[in-house]
Amino acid sequence: MKIVDAFWEKRNLNVDVTEIDLDGNETVDEVVETLRKLSTSYNVIKLPVARNDLLLKVQEEGFIFVEVSIALESGISAIDIPPLYSRFLPHINIKTADEREREIVLDEIKNGEIFETDRIALDPHFSRQMAGLRYYNWAKDLIETGADFPVAYYKDDMVAFGVNKSIDDKTYDAVLGGVISEFGRKGFGFWALYANYDSIKRQGGKKIVTHVSSNNMPVFKLHMQNGYTVSGMKYILVKHI
Repeated sequence: MKIVDAFWEKRNLNVDVTEIDLDGNETVDEVVETLRKLSTSYNVIKLPVARNDLLLKVQEEGFIFVEVSIALESGISAIDIPPLYSRFLPHINIKTADEREREIVLDEIKNGEIFETDRIALDPHFSRQMAGLRYYNWAKDLIETGADFPVAYYKDDMVAFGVNKSIDDKTYDAVLGGVISEFGRKGFGFWALYANYDSIKRQGGKKIVTHVSSNNMPVFKLHMQNGYTVSGMKYILVKHI
C-alpha cells in the first residue's frame, strides 16, 4: 500500500488530497483501518481489479467508483498506421513545439475544453475549468523536467499534441495527448497518438506505455486499433469529506 500526500493538487483543486495505491496484497482490515484515518477533503484510492472483496468494502466506507484506469503498452515496431489514416500522412507534419506553439497548446489545455472525460471534469464537486488547470500545471511541470512536447499539423493547421517522457533508454511514457478544441470531434484524435509515437521513435524509444480512462472509450479504441495491448487495470474510487 502506497499512501501519498498529493500536495501538488492544492494549487489545482484548492483542497487537500490523499491518494492510496493498493498493490493487491493488503487485507481488508488493513485497508479499512487506513481509510478510517483519512481527514483530507478529497481522497482517491486505486484498487487492483482482481480484489472484489476490497472493492465492495471500500464502497461501504463511502468511496464512489468513478473509472477504470487502463494501462496500455506497445512496442514501436508493433504500431501500424491503419489505411484510414495513412492516406493523410503526406499532409501531416510532426515537430517538437517551439515556445509559441507550447503557449498556444497550454492555453487550450487551461481553458478546460480538451480533457472533458477526466474524473475531475466529471466530478460535480469540481469543474472542467479545474480539470483544465490541473492538466495545464501537469503539462508545464513535465516540460520543465525535460518531457518532449510534439505537435501535429494537418496542412497549415495545428490539430493535435502529445507529451511524453522517458522512463529508461528504451521505454517512454506517452503521458498526455489531445486535439486542439477547434478540431475536436473531426477525426483528428489519431494524430495525438501519432504525435507521441513519432516523437518517441525519433528519440530512439522501443516501447511506449500509457494510461487511458474507461470514461474515454473512443481513445481506448484508437489505441487498441493501433497495436497497443492492455497491461493492467485499476478501479479508481473517490471520497469527498
